[in-house]
Amino acid sequence: MDVGPGSAPWHLPIRDLPDTIARHATVDAGSSVHAALAILAADRLEVLLVTHAGATHALTRGDLERVLPSPATALARHEIPELLRRVAVRHALRAPAATIDGGASLLAAARALRDAGWRPVVVRDGKRVWGVVTAESVLAALARRAPRDAGARVLVDVR
Repeated sequence: MDVGPGSAPWHLPIRDLPDTIARHATVDAGSSVHAALAILAADRLEVLLVTHAGATHALTRGDLERVLPSPATALARHEIPELLRRVAVRHALRAPAATIDGGASLLAAARALRDAGWRPVVVRDGKRVWGVVTAESVLAALARRAPRDAGARVLVDVR
């Protein structure tokens, strides 16, 4: 049995597939990057959502880590803590996240992920943020729905 774009899970709305929503939390753009990283680690989250200047951004661990100094920095040991206290989540913001409606199909979510360069995609229910999907959360949801026999496979072709 194949689980591909022509099969049932692909046509179900995201709102009916709550297990496709990645583990996430919302943080303030003024929060420190270290506090945000601690939230990700403590709660085993995949994504942090940040609303800044009216737009919703989806940040991953990599986004937050890229604004921190390299471990091979030339700064003196006593200078680093002061510098790190000044690095806020807003420094890690990229372009606003792509969005889809909660009524969109799983296939539409996969295509939105592809179009967004595999960056997290925010799921909205009207104007309210309902969740966020990632390539990993969509693939995990498909894998959970695939039969457990040796003949099952997951086909992901979102052209």
